[in-house]
Amino acid sequence: MLAALLWSLSPLSIDLNHIIKPEIPLTFFVTLAAIIAYYTSERDHFFLYALGGITGGLAAAIKYNGAIVLLYFFTMHAYRVFMIDRPKERIATLRMLFSLRLITAAVLSILTFYAFEPILWLGISQGIHFIQQYIHVSAYA
Repeated sequence: MLAALLWSLSPLSIDLNHIIKPEIPLTFFVTLAAIIAYYTSERDHFFLYALGGITGGLAAAIKYNGAIVLLYFFTMHAYRVFMIDRPKERIATLRMLFSLRLITAAVLSILTFYAFEPILWLGISQGIHFIQQYIHVSAYA
């Protein structure tokens, strides 16, 4: 948080931020998701998973590579299952690994992405086609 405060007060930041760029809110939501993912490894609360899914969806809606934050939650959830809870049976491990909380976070992330991605408002098939074209062009740029 101190780094964010110092960056917000620096002249370079002020000079570069006279134009709105998607990297600024993306950085906020990625950092917020990382903090929430850390807390999910300590506390197993449904609210944290739901909030993490929403921040993941917002990060992905701002810029598509923001979807990487969903790996934060899966990694921290797997850490909690294998290192903290340590179930003895293999079936219990699979049940805990794909828990309702993690699935809820993924579903909320998809719903938030759909709600805040304006291209998808044109129609799901046309929106997905535009996204595929964007990814194809970005891969060769």
